[in-house]
Amino acid sequence: MSNPFEGLPSHNENLGSQQSDSRAVVHGAAPSAPFSLADALDGLNIGSNSAVHVQPKPRKEAPIMYPPVLADRPSTSQSVPSLDTSVVSAHAYPRPIEQQPPKLPPRPETSNNSPTTPHYASSYSPTPSPVPAHKVQSQSSSEVCRPTLPPKPQEYHDELPKDESTALDSFMPPCFIKSTHSSLTEGGVRMRPIQVPEGIFDEFIDIASHNTSANLETCGILCGKQIPGQEALVMTTLIIPKQSATSDTCVTEHEEELFVEQMERDLITLGWIHTHPSQTCFMSSLDLHTQCSYQLMLPEAIAIVCSPRHEPRFGIFRLTDPMGIDTIQNCKEKSAFHPHDDSKVIYANASDGSHVVLANYDFDIIDIRGT
Repeated sequence: MSNPFEGLPSHNENLGSQQSDSRAVVHGAAPSAPFSLADALDGLNIGSNSAVHVQPKPRKEAPIMYPPVLADRPSTSQSVPSLDTSVVSAHAYPRPIEQQPPKLPPRPETSNNSPTTPHYASSYSPTPSPVPAHKVQSQSSSEVCRPTLPPKPQEYHDELPKDESTALDSFMPPCFIKSTHSSLTEGGVRMRPIQVPEGIFDEFIDIASHNTSANLETCGILCGKQIPGQEALVMTTLIIPKQSATSDTCVTEHEEELFVEQMERDLITLGWIHTHPSQTCFMSSLDLHTQCSYQLMLPEAIAIVCSPRHEPRFGIFRLTDPMGIDTIQNCKEKSAFHPHDDSKVIYANASDGSHVVLANYDFDIIDIRGT
């Protein structure tokens, strides 16, 4: 079909150079006449039943300019993908850099003689490094090369340096007791022998000389230890405690100080010693009750009585067992001095063929009266 608009002047040719608005001019019309659609169609022989098919020219649209997506990113060698692309390339964006974990410092060697320990890095392998050849040759085939362990810490400080007071703990005089020595009580019970220094009598009489001149008694405590590896006791120390005295009595005071001295030197009580400043050497009724308390704690405990002004000057005694101990324990007398049944042997000499062995050796004397 023919184009109904063929022969019409183009729109660009009818533009007036001096008109402000664009007006279309139909062929044959005056240039000054205004544009009319009826006039334009009047020259066309178009019937009322005719259909005019206008096929406009396709309009070429300008492409839409989008801002670049990767404008803020650094330029790469790959090109920016188009928005029309349905699948984005995997290389369009830079791949993040994988950060490796920091390397650990090398493990220090525990000893110069130990094999080389492997260094710990990001890829740890439990397999140890090979042992040097010169060290393998020095070991037998059955030995396993292991690093030496560090020294064990001293948790309890059992080897602390000892001061002057604790140095006396190690003092132990020589033993003069024969292995064949044997002593029994009156009831047939074996008693451990006690070794006593021979010089204790004169030493104690000299210590008590001031009180003796004032007609006052003086007392002391016999201390010692058990001989290692033997069923025997040895006297090592004489302690003079704080005390109050009369002509026929002596009472210890502040016994806690005495106990401290014994504990610091690891000493046990073996008996006691006292003077009779004006009387002979014997055991009074008060002495018997005092000795009973010592002997109940230690069956071998002894009592030494010194009589500076009479002969014999000293004696070593013990209560008979069981007769003497039972008699004193059952005594109900409250007075300090009272008689006991003379028909019973309440105490006996402990030095003549008994369990006391006299020997010549040195011993310690601790006088805490002035402290």
